Parts: sequence; structure tokens; C-alpha cells
Amino acid sequence: VKAKNDHRIFIKETHADSEFFKSSNTKKKTSKKTKGFFKVPSDYKRFRLNIDFNNSYTRQLVETFHNSTTFGFDYGMESNIHQDDILALDAHWLVDGKPYLAEALPFDGSLRIPLAIKLNKESQIRIRIADIQNFENGQPIYLHDIENNTFVNLKAQDFNINLEANNYNDRFEIVFDKNTLNIPETNLDNLKVFQNNSISELEISNPNSLNVKGFSLFDIAGKEVEKKRLHNNSKKVYTYSTKLLSDGVYILQVNLDDNQVFKKKVIIANKK
Repeated sequence: VKAKNDHRIFIKETHADSEFFKSSNTKKKTSKKTKGFFKVPSDYKRFRLNIDFNNSYTRQLVETFHNSTTFGFDYGMESNIHQDDILALDAHWLVDGKPYLAEALPFDGSLRIPLAIKLNKESQIRIRIADIQNFENGQPIYLHDIENNTFVNLKAQDFNINLEANNYNDRFEIVFDKNTLNIPETNLDNLKVFQNNSISELEISNPNSLNVKGFSLFDIAGKEVEKKRLHNNSKKVYTYSTKLLSDGVYILQVNLDDNQVFKKKVIIANKK
């Protein structure tokens, strides 16, 4: 079969079977039996996301789920992309601030998966499912527009939007349960949180020496897994080892002496 140039597919060799561009005028495929895609074993879940730019070309991203995967880098199942290789109109998963084309995670209905979109000019964007494998029929895959607080179940319809030129790193995410977003997050400009997974350490930055009474960590189900009261409560930096905690999503709650409460989600992925 001879392929015309405007329908040619470019596939970059990678263990994650992750990246290609193609004409966006291809038919939508959502069946596990989709031809041309590697079929994963039954204990894996996978979906492929197509992001179309101005109905001209498409970036495809892959998300794979399995109990053996971690919140760290999973060799052979994940593929990142160098910043210099990102195009003027492009999209990628955002993992610890780094661009990925293929990501692998243990599946959890509470997951929130950041989706970054880069545009150097105003563009028409369409986000759609290209392939789904081993998801239950009743399990939605939502595209959450955080700015407008809208949800589109990509299993039922495509998401279409016109966007101005910008780097959209914190506007869009994939979620599987709207109720996950009911976990409140509050922010104080004078407190910053950083989870350093390379050394299994949680860092709370307190540059203005606010009076901190203590902090707690809660798992995604709301169970308190750690609580610490602070005696020297006006330090500029607090650190806490997370080596003994299981990989996953947690809620950090910091309590101040004036009864203000700071809450922030952190992802712990201890390096093996």
C-alpha cells in the first residue's frame, strides 16, 4: 500500500510505543480491537489521546496503567521528550515538571494527570480518544478544564476549544472521578511545598517565618498517615523523610498559630 505524504505516519522508536504525528483527518478509534495498536495484556489498562492542532496535524500521547508501575520513572513503559524537540504547537504529559509522551502509573480513580499544551499562535484544539484498552465500560475518562471548571467525558465526545498563544501547563488534566476534585486545596503565598522524590524528602519553605503549629499528611481516602507538632515553629525550612510512606498521592495540611490552614497535594514516589 502506497501512502500519500499528507497521510504518512511518523513513528519514533521507543519501548513505550508512544509517539507519532499524523494527519488529523483520520477516523476516531476507541475499540480494544483497533488495528495498528499493540494490544496490552488483560491486567493492563491503556488509552491513547490525540491532540489535533488546527485540523492539520496530531500529537498522540499514551497513558498505561499497571500495578507494577510506580510514580517514578518506569523504564520501557515511559518516554520523555527533550525541551528542544517540543514543537511550536505541541502537547505532552507533565511529570514532575518534565514533558513526557508516554506515562505509566498504577491505576487509581483519584488520579489527576496534568496535560500541557504549547501554542505559539492562536489555534483550534481538538482532544479525543484514539484507543482504549481494558477499561470498564462505565469508567469515564474526563478532560478537566480547570480554568472553566468543565468536564468532558472523552469516551463519549471530543473536546474542542480555541486557545490563544500561550504555554498551558496547569489548565488541563485527565481525571477519572469528578469527586476527586472535592478535596480542598488552599494556598498561602508565604508557604511553598516541594516533594523531592530523589532523596525521599518533603520540604516546606517558610521564608517569612510564619508561626507553624504542625502539619499532617493524609492519603487520598482521607486517612491521616502522619502528624507532626513543631516546637521551633518559625523556621524558614522544614524537612520530613517520606522513605517509609507508600508511593501515591497525599494531602499535606499545615496548621498556623493564627488558625490558618494550608493544604496541598503531593505525589510521593520513592526511588527504588
